[in-house]
Amino acid sequence: MGIKETFKKACTEVKSTAKKVSDSVKNEYKRNQLQNELDEMYNTLGKIRFLEMAEKTENTEDSEKLFEEISRLLSELEILADRQVKTKACEVCGKELPENIVYCPYCGTEIIEEKADKE
Repeated sequence: MGIKETFKKACTEVKSTAKKVSDSVKNEYKRNQLQNELDEMYNTLGKIRFLEMAEKTENTEDSEKLFEEISRLLSELEILADRQVKTKACEVCGKELPENIVYCPYCGTEIIEEKADKE
């Protein structure tokens, strides 16, 4: 394989890796946004529930709607967690990398996959 083909292959791998890292960062950002929204809802639900108990009333429509919204967000967070890219650390620089990467985009080290012994 000539230098041109090697360079082209490396560029393709870098592009693929950049996309995976970008997707992973976007996923983590979305998860953090949802978690913050969920925390706010838990806080609001706690205040509503406290007032309900203080006034000795049954669950109000507000608390039931909030409960449903919290349940929806928890489901969405679970889906995002399932989509999260598996990572491993580069043995040279220690940066976290997508599991199926060939070269580290930070230090250029070739990542050699560990093969399980089949005995």
